[in-house]
Amino acid sequence: MNTQHEVEGGLEDLQEKIRLITMYQRPYIANSLKNMAQKSSYNVKVICEYIMAEQNEINIKESTKEGKIKCLVRLSSYLNHKSFNKLSKQDILQYLTSLKKPESIDPQHKSIGTYNGRQTG
Repeated sequence: MNTQHEVEGGLEDLQEKIRLITMYQRPYIANSLKNMAQKSSYNVKVICEYIMAEQNEINIKESTKEGKIKCLVRLSSYLNHKSFNKLSKQDILQYLTSLKKPESIDPQHKSIGTYNGRQTG
């Protein structure tokens, strides 16, 4: 069982990770992660560690970072913040399918750009 100090230390560590990856981002990016942390601190930790690794290994652009964070936050939200380590292929496909609009609503397939952007984000 976690002590109060361990929980607070974990939250402080997570807040610091959020600060580090969103330092040059618009405020709503940090706020989306902070809000998500109340529902799934695990998923926020995974996002932060993933972005930090990319920053260190390939020095990603801020715009790329923003896109990836938004995509992962949306994925987590759509799946009701199910832990990333428990996601199945079916969960991912369900999310991606939800991004496509039916032919009757989008006969010219304009939603494909959104779908492709979120798929690769």
